[in-house]
This record gives sequence, C-alpha cells and structure tokens, in this order.
Amino acid sequence: PSFAFSMSLTSHAARRHLMRCCPPAVVLPPDTPPAPPCHPSGNAAGDTDVAGELALAIHSPVEEGHGKRKRGDDDGGSASRGDAAAAMEVETYAGATMLPSLPDDVLACIFRQIGNPKTLAVLSSCVCKTWRHSLAASGAWSMLCAEAGRTPRRPRKPWRELYLDNLRRRREQVDGDHELLMLRATMDPRKAKGNEDVGAMRRDRPRRLRKMLAALGRELDVNYRSVTYGRRSMLGVAARLGSLGCAKELLRAPWCAATNVADVEGWTPLMEAAFRGNEGMAAALLAAGARDEGFEGSRDFGKGQVVGPHTASAWAEYRGNHRIKSMITGEPSTRTSTQPLVKVNSTPFSI
Repeated sequence: PSFAFSMSLTSHAARRHLMRCCPPAVVLPPDTPPAPPCHPSGNAAGDTDVAGELALAIHSPVEEGHGKRKRGDDDGGSASRGDAAAAMEVETYAGATMLPSLPDDVLACIFRQIGNPKTLAVLSSCVCKTWRHSLAASGAWSMLCAEAGRTPRRPRKPWRELYLDNLRRRREQVDGDHELLMLRATMDPRKAKGNEDVGAMRRDRPRRLRKMLAALGRELDVNYRSVTYGRRSMLGVAARLGSLGCAKELLRAPWCAATNVADVEGWTPLMEAAFRGNEGMAAALLAAGARDEGFEGSRDFGKGQVVGPHTASAWAEYRGNHRIKSMITGEPSTRTSTQPLVKVNSTPFSI
C-alpha cells in the first residue's frame, strides 16, 4: 500500500516534495536477496510480497550524503555539479541494485500487484528521469500483454500503452458488471416481464442475491459504490430499501461487506436505518461494527429544504425514532424485552 501511495503522487508540488525527500532512484541494499521466481498466478514463490519489500526499500534510510543538493543545483541543474560530487554519487551507487534494473519478471509482478491503471500510468513519470526511460521501455509490459492475450506482431503503440489500455477496458467492464448487478437486484419484478433473476433486493430475497453475487466470481467487489445510486454501496441500498434479509446476507461471510461506506451525501447504512426507523436493520449493522461518530450526512427534501448534516443518532432523534437512538448511543430505552424489533422501513425508498 505504501508503494502504491508513493507512486500516486501526481501533482507538481508532490513531485517536488518527493524529489527533495527521496533519492533520485530507488536503491535496494547490497545484501538484498534475489527476488524469487513468479508463478503464473502473479504471486512470487513462497508467497513473497514483492511490492511490500520494495515499499520497505523505498522508505529505508540511505547512505549519508545520498540525494543531497547544493545551493547552486536549482540554477545549473545536474550539469553544474562538480566532478567530486559526481564521483561520490557513483561511489554511493556502487554495489547497489536500482529498481529500474530489476529483472523483467520481477517488474511484471510489481505492475500486476498494483493493478490500478492510474497508478501505473504515473509510475514511470513520478520519480525521476531514470525511472521514466527505464520503466517505460521495460520488457515487463510485453510480458503482461502476453498474459492478457494481446500480443500484436507489429504493435502501433508501446507495450506500456497497450497494457494500460487493456487494463482500463477491463476496469470499465468490471464496473459495468457491478452497475448491472445493482440495477438487476433493485429492479421492480413487476416490470421485468416474468424474469425471476431480478428484484432480489427489492423483494428481499437473500438466496437469489447470493446467486447473483457468486456469478461475478473473483471480480466481485461487494463494497462497490454505484454511480447509479449516488455512490451507495450494496449494503447502503439494502438499508435504504429495508431489505433486512439481504443486508444480513451481505454482512456474513464470505462477503463481509463494510458497514461504514458513505455515499456522496455522507450517508452510511446506519443513517438510513436510523432515518427510516428500521430497528432490525440498525441492530444488525451495529452488531457488525457500524459507527456513529465521524460520519455526518445531509438530505435535500425538495424546494430548497436541506437538513443536516447529522449523525445517525441525530437523524433518529430528528425522525422520532428514539428507540434506535438508544440502541446507537447505549442510553436506556423504553423498549421492553418482550417487544419485537421493527424490521420494516417507515419511510418509502424515494425519500
């Protein structure tokens, strides 16, 4: 994660800060053991995390004097450095292995583990000139294109661009599959003309939802934030619909959906349950680790009437759901042990 984060610094100020704080090229210690061979699955032999080791190498201390700049460097650049300083730098790099000079199969493992096309796009232009030329012309890109099944005899683009284009198309396809899943799960079955594979969350059919989730296989991201539903997660849509059975299905293994994913308005699933008076939903979310502190959301009720931002407990008090507020804050409740929990929404989905 630290490697991917350090590679995602794309702004001009961040690049200048990175050049001041980090050496001009990532240097591995001389006693670093050779990288193990990579399996076709993308993991190194012995379950070695190559990206994690490189992250430690990136942030590890270097020899004294490495990466230091003189006062005249900004005006004259690298050409104005003296012969003594250049010799010192060459002596510092002696016996070390630079990251761009790693074998192509090791670099392919690193690129494969990062996986984010935006991060990979800035990887070869974020650190220094050595990275730009060495990593952009690395043979790892052609290896990754061969794994993806795109190996033209006469490529019209560099292998790096071909792989990034394929990765972007794959990401768009996966996002489209998740959007289609959300639409099919929330579609009104009466408008589906007899199609039984839709409306799982609308009718609260957890078994049907489980089948739809399993159909995506390894590409499934249960915490995907839908563009159609204002960046709500699947659990957030279930809380908004009041589908308690589907929400419990998403919270249990192997899905284990995150309970504190907020949408564009700042609303979490617990806020939806508190706002709509669904005590069963609130109890399930609280048992799974939903938090009240640190999350606030506002809502537009039309005609310029915007209420909030409030926390989940404040929304429960605003709507008069005092028993849910007691469940969230831990205060004494007026509900007795014999009274059942309200397991339906008191407000419609459209509000």
